[in-house]
Amino acid sequence: MAAFLEAIEKNTDRVRKAEIEQQLLAYRKLDTYGMVKLWQAFSGRTDLER
Repeated sequence: MAAFLEAIEKNTDRVRKAEIEQQLLAYRKLDTYGMVKLWQAFSGRTDLER
């Protein structure tokens, strides 16, 4: 949450905003992967492996 607030702050440097954006996208990717793995475990689905 703090990173998002920093990213939308008007005084935050453009380069820093881009860095935060990349970090948040990487986090979102891992978070989504984790949720899929939890869903697979709870539903007993294993047919969606990569």
